[in-house]
Amino acid sequence: MDLIKIAKIVSAHGLNGEVKIFPHTDDLKGFKEYNEIYIDGEELEIISQKIASKFIVLKLKGFDYIDDVKRLIDKDVFIDKAQMPSLEEGEYYIHELIAMEVYSEADEFIGTVKDVMETSANHVLVVDHDGKEALIPFVKAFIKELDLKHRKIKVKLIEGIL
Repeated sequence: MDLIKIAKIVSAHGLNGEVKIFPHTDDLKGFKEYNEIYIDGEELEIISQKIASKFIVLKLKGFDYIDDVKRLIDKDVFIDKAQMPSLEEGEYYIHELIAMEVYSEADEFIGTVKDVMETSANHVLVVDHDGKEALIPFVKAFIKELDLKHRKIKVKLIEGIL
């Protein structure tokens, strides 16, 4: 089984054993597809879920009181990669971009993607460039080629980006 981090538990929600999670996705409704999550390698069954602003509130089987969920706070939430829905052509999951090598249009190595930031306008690749962070907007104007198979991204560089 290949586990993918999708969220973080940020707090208990109410007194009846619910947890509030902060998802690492734009598609909050996509969580409806998941019947179980994994925390510290333990499989937990989702009984119910609801969207609350930018969070999701989960009720997990066997967690009936606020004291039951305290051990889950600040834990990362994972799912089995096989549960993830297929994406359209040109769409990518953030975990697929992490550790990809980034090159200029002239095929010069820039660095490796270490994170993807979500901004109100678009996603931004955080690239480790000689020990410094280079921020590259993840939009067509900058992303010229993306090859998942070979783990390589070609980008257009502009002055000040490195």
